[in-house]
Amino acid sequence: FYTTLVAIAVIVLQCDAVYSQVPNSGASSKELFTYVTVTDNYGRFISGLNVKHFFIELDNFPQTIKSFSEVDEATTVGILVDKSMSAKNLDSIFPEALSRFVSQSNSSNEYFVTAFNTTQAEFLDFSQEENNVIPAIKKLLLMPSTSNTAFYDAVADALTKLERARFKKRVLLIASDCEDNSSKLSIGKLVEMAKRSEVLIYIIGLDVNRGSTIATQAQSAGDRLARLSGGGAIFPQTVDALNAVSEQLALGIRNQYKIGFEPMGKNGPLAENKWYDLDIKSSFRFRKNDQHSDGAKKVYLWARAGIYLIETKK
Repeated sequence: FYTTLVAIAVIVLQCDAVYSQVPNSGASSKELFTYVTVTDNYGRFISGLNVKHFFIELDNFPQTIKSFSEVDEATTVGILVDKSMSAKNLDSIFPEALSRFVSQSNSSNEYFVTAFNTTQAEFLDFSQEENNVIPAIKKLLLMPSTSNTAFYDAVADALTKLERARFKKRVLLIASDCEDNSSKLSIGKLVEMAKRSEVLIYIIGLDVNRGSTIATQAQSAGDRLARLSGGGAIFPQTVDALNAVSEQLALGIRNQYKIGFEPMGKNGPLAENKWYDLDIKSSFRFRKNDQHSDGAKKVYLWARAGIYLIETKK
């Protein structure tokens, strides 16, 4: 995911009725929302699609789209940074990459910044002041590194903190190698927690231990967690690529489609307290010799792997 997305660009398509109105598009109490990123085979974001280009299924049953928008909305972003010895060689790299992410993000975003190893240190509580965010990121260098790390515990705490976010759209950006040797929480429990969360999880790091079994397994676990949420894990091999990907992630979050639907099954409303596989597809295809495609041939969608219907409070 996003491994090759280093060309920061957006393809704006001239589609008919770009902002088509959806019948009964007012959000109901049971309406759920999901965010979808659409790119071409060069990693450029595709803007200007309309509701007719998307199809949604839950457990292979078609859903009716109730609302649809393409908007750069304010987001609450939790920034979580690894300060363990296994990530120590990234200490001087992460602040620049994270600062670039913030500079390319929506100026109304809300942030918190936390560092972790076996313990956690908060460098910034919820703030919408960009002038506070980047200095907080740079102060991360002041926290000493330790040999052990509780990655799963730190992610779980950040997901819990995001429940108090100002904005409905929430992102957790993690700078880490994903290695863990001290958490009380298992990766399985963390995955279950992520399923119940609406947070988009993104993980960035450098692939500095290529070939290491431990590193490969850790990155694989991080990738699974991030993809499940609709985000992704990115481990490029160079600092320049990491900086570019960080900027690309910020723009990706700003160039997403928001789709609302009321979950239904073949026999009516779906059972609660259960996970349902979510499949979102697009009918949009580039036409041969289309002047707007600029050489693009394929369309890729990035979205949550499923939804967990929480029991409705009576």
